Amino acid sequence: GAIGLIRVKTDGTERETVLELPENSGVCLIHRGYLYYTVDTYNIELDADYGVYRQSLQGGKPELIYKGQWEQGSIRSLAAYGGYLYIEGSVSYFDQQRVVFEVLVQDLRTGETSPAFAHPEMADPMMPKFLNGKIYNSIYHNQDLEDSAEHYYEHFTCDLDGGNRQAADFPSDPTKAYRTDADSIWYYTIPWQRDQPLVLRQLDEEGNVLAEWPAPDYSASAEMIPGGKEHFFFTDWEETGEGNREFVLSYMEKNPEDGILKPQVCMRIREEDYRKAIVRN
Repeated sequence: GAIGLIRVKTDGTERETVLELPENSGVCLIHRGYLYYTVDTYNIELDADYGVYRQSLQGGKPELIYKGQWEQGSIRSLAAYGGYLYIEGSVSYFDQQRVVFEVLVQDLRTGETSPAFAHPEMADPMMPKFLNGKIYNSIYHNQDLEDSAEHYYEHFTCDLDGGNRQAADFPSDPTKAYRTDADSIWYYTIPWQRDQPLVLRQLDEEGNVLAEWPAPDYSASAEMIPGGKEHFFFTDWEETGEGNREFVLSYMEKNPEDGILKPQVCMRIREEDYRKAIVRN
C-alpha cells in the first residue's frame, strides 16, 4: 500500500497527488522543494527500525538522511528552518517506566546530526519555533512526578544550531500554546484548558500583543498551524454521529478587518481513512 501526498487549494478544490509514500510513513514536512518524512517499523518486542527520508517534490528516489539510534525509539515530529532540519524523538524504557526525549538538529548542507539542546533526562524539550533567524523554545522539567511544584517550563532563545542559549521571558502562560510564522508569534488557548476563554493573540518577538481575537470553538484534539502571510490553519476532529468522527482541516484569514475569525473547511477525512495513513505502531 501507499499514502498519497496531495496538493489542495485552500478552498478544498483542485486536488492533485504529488508523491506516494510507504504505508508505514509517519510525520512529514515540506521544505525548500523537498518532502521530509519518517518511516517506522516495529517488531514484536517493540524494537524499532526508524528514520527520516528526503524526496524531491519533482519525484526521484527517497534518500535516508537520518537513521534512529534507539532500539525502542520513535520520532514524534519534524521541523525545518533555513539550512537545518529538527527531529524530535523519544525512547520508552518500559522495564524502567521512564521516557527520554531529545531534539536533534541536522545541518542540511553537511548532513551532520547532533543534539540541539542539552537538558536533564527527566525533561521534555518542545519542538523549536522560529522567528527572525532565532529559535524560541521551551523545556518542560518534571524531575519529581509526585510533586507538582517540581514541574516547570524553561523558556529560552538560541541560534539555529542550538548554540548561544539565553533565558527568555516570552509567552510563559502554561494554559496557552504558541507557534510562529515568518513575522509573528501566534499564541492561543491550548485545547484542554476548556475553563479558559478561547483566544488567539498575535505577538512580536518581545511578547508584546499586536492583536487579539476570540478564537472559534474547537475540541481538545485541535492544533493550530500558522501557515503563510494571509491564512493560518486549524486541524480538529468532529463527531458525525453513531460514534464516527472526521478529521477536519480549516483555514482562516489572518487579521480580518471585522475582527471575526471565520473558519472555512477545505478538507474532511473519515477517521477510518485517516488512521490508515498514520498507523506506525
